[in-house]
Amino acid sequence: MISFALKLLPWAKIAGIAAVGVAAAAGWLYVSVLRADLRAATAERDGAQAALKSAVEVNLENIRSLDALQAENLRLTKVAAAAEKKARARAVEAARLQEAIRHAPPTDDAPVAPILRFSLDRLFQLYASGDGHADSNGEGRRP
Repeated sequence: MISFALKLLPWAKIAGIAAVGVAAAAGWLYVSVLRADLRAATAERDGAQAALKSAVEVNLENIRSLDALQAENLRLTKVAAAAEKKARARAVEAARLQEAIRHAPPTDDAPVAPILRFSLDRLFQLYASGDGHADSNGEGRRP
C-alpha cells in the first residue's frame, strides 16, 4: 500500500499546486468582483451626493421663494385691511348722509335743496381726501 501511495505522490504535488492555483484564481476573481462592486457603490454614492446637493439647493431656493411670498401676502393683507377700513368708513358716512336726507325738514326740499348741496359737498370732501375714487391726477372730481 505504501508503494501505491508513493506512486501517487507526484500526482498529489500536481494536485496541490493545481489547488493552490485554483484558490489563487478564485481569490483574484473574488477581489476583482469586490473591486467592481466598490466602484459601483462609489459611483452610486457620488450620484446620491450630487442629487442631495441639488435637492438642498432647490430646497433653499424654495425657502427663499416662500419667504418672499409670505412677505407679499402680509403686504397684500395689510393693503386689503386698509381698503376694507376705508370702505367701512365710506359706508358709515353714506348711511349718515342717507339718514340726514330722510330726516331733513320739508323746507330743505327745493330744486337744489340745502341737504342735497350739503351731501354733495360732503361727498366731494370724501373723494378729495383720497377716501373715495379720484381722477388720474389724484384730485377728487366734484359730482
